Amino acid sequence: MKRFLLAVLLTLATASIRAELTIEVAPPTGAKPDKPAINVPPPTRGGGSAATTAAAPTTEKGEDVLKFKNADVLHGTLVSAHPEEGVRWSRPDASGTITFTLANVNEIQFGNVAIPRGGAPRALAQLTNGDSLSGEIVALTKETLKLQTWYGGELTIRRPMLAALQPGLGVTSVLYSGPTGLEGWQQRGGRAGWTFKKGALVAAGGIGGVTIGRDVKLPEVASIECDVAWMGHVNFYMLFYAENFENYYNSDCYALQISSGTVYLQRCQRNSGMNNIDQYVNVETLQRKNKARIALKINKPQKTIALFIDGVLIKQWTDRADFTGKGTGIGFVAQGQPLRISNIVVTEWDGKLDLSTGGARANEEDFVRLTNGDKLSGHLDTIANGQLHFATSYAKLEIPLERVAEIALASKTAEKPRRQINDLRAFFADGGHVTLALETLTPDTLSGSSESFGKARFQRAAFQRLQFNIYDESKEADEDDDWGDTPPTGGRRIIRGAVGGGAGIIINGAAIQMIQ
Repeated sequence: MKRFLLAVLLTLATASIRAELTIEVAPPTGAKPDKPAINVPPPTRGGGSAATTAAAPTTEKGEDVLKFKNADVLHGTLVSAHPEEGVRWSRPDASGTITFTLANVNEIQFGNVAIPRGGAPRALAQLTNGDSLSGEIVALTKETLKLQTWYGGELTIRRPMLAALQPGLGVTSVLYSGPTGLEGWQQRGGRAGWTFKKGALVAAGGIGGVTIGRDVKLPEVASIECDVAWMGHVNFYMLFYAENFENYYNSDCYALQISSGTVYLQRCQRNSGMNNIDQYVNVETLQRKNKARIALKINKPQKTIALFIDGVLIKQWTDRADFTGKGTGIGFVAQGQPLRISNIVVTEWDGKLDLSTGGARANEEDFVRLTNGDKLSGHLDTIANGQLHFATSYAKLEIPLERVAEIALASKTAEKPRRQINDLRAFFADGGHVTLALETLTPDTLSGSSESFGKARFQRAAFQRLQFNIYDESKEADEDDDWGDTPPTGGRRIIRGAVGGGAGIIINGAAIQMIQ
């Protein structure tokens, strides 16, 4: 893809602002390119001109990325965001801040994030709207859960908004969270079969065996999670403990193949090819959807591999031979169908399987699963001083919290928070997300409110990215256009609010025009 340096000099009656814009022009539906694409690279750190040709855009360390609903992309640094005042943005080559209305913003991706390493074992609180918050359980009463977090202090969550609790997930280290670009990823044979677009690795389809991978330093006990979306019938490989992405099928690694509604786990061995481990598994729900959350939990010493799809345990395999994975990398192989991989999180794992379904269960009673596999149903009264107070039909029990693997709250008392006009979805750097109505956003803090936990002030560095306009019905349709790597140039793109007084820029094909 050719890139051209676009220098735009905007002159107003009251001020003069010079800015270079990083714009990736997205294709309008059905449009065919008839002029060279305009794709302006980010500025160099020294303030000089960037190269006129470059690979797909990447996020440098410390650099933020602003993504618009029309798929335009602007590199720079967040100054602030407010529901009425919009997003204020800065760049080293602009003499002042640039303002955009929130209605046109899709996402902000942050270059710097903070991931906790070490400390006390954490719990995970899953809410009825799909949000998840990690922290230390202080107490659970009949009305609220108090959760102590490093990123937001003590949160008070309304109990009806609580779907499930996992008290002892242990401390994990995040080894990789992304993608933020193609940097660090290896493509088979150097072919550009994969591109980076809107926070995802994208294989446009039409060519089988298109491979991309990277070394993430997988530990002996690991968790690998990612969002996968596809067009048509799903068909791809997910590689792990890989060392060679050129000829993975003739190297020592594992390959999970998902093809339509069938799942295979295969051993790849040098000079032996690929062989199935046990029989395949049918997952018919995959035939009725076009995206899923895939999670692998691997225990190398025990030679076990567990697969979760959308939070549900599909199968746990045990390799009866020696563990074949010799590398520490992960990879993806598209088999001809368009494929999109995003929200990849690789962490150390404590070896405990999360058997939660990811939401409120359709049951009349509370449910508890202990670390030894025992299961109880009844009524969860309280949690206090490290003890779970639980009433069954035959006795009242006090159970040490460290013996509890999972708690699922009865669905009959569950409530979901109402949607608010300024809701955004904030994605934690170590996995999970939280929904809240924006009040203010700065480089240091994110403040907002939710019916689930009231007003809160979070450390901004806890989040990898923020999604805006999350209830926009066109967002899903926009995602369906994110296949392929060739941006057309016939689309008309308007970036408004770049300067004061409502002025903006029209990009129409290769023509540029200032508007007032």
